[in-house]
Amino acid sequence: MVSINNGKQLRLALQLYAADHGDAMPESLATLFPTYVDGSPEEFAVRDGNPNPPRRYDWLYYPRASFSKAPPDAVVLAAPLATILKPKKRRIIICFDGTSAFASEEEFAPRIARYPGK
Repeated sequence: MVSINNGKQLRLALQLYAADHGDAMPESLATLFPTYVDGSPEEFAVRDGNPNPPRRYDWLYYPRASFSKAPPDAVVLAAPLATILKPKKRRIIICFDGTSAFASEEEFAPRIARYPGK
């Protein structure tokens, strides 16, 4: 659940950034550190659940021209790989409205294609 919480914190930081920059979104998540996120990008990376040692991956980031005009259910952040959840592997996604979900690989591609980025 650490990755979901990290994703939600990054999404909130994106909203704060947009509020300070005329509703524009940053080109990369790295822009959020340290002003909008207390910590380092490594601390907010997606973890794969491997206990020895856990590997970390950068979030996939889907910026839009405007934060507030993005469709609420559009994906803003996604785990770069599927995590193991029964009955099948799923990927963490974070939407502009702050909701999080798990999407199978079959669900993920159409969800991203529904709302192309910038």
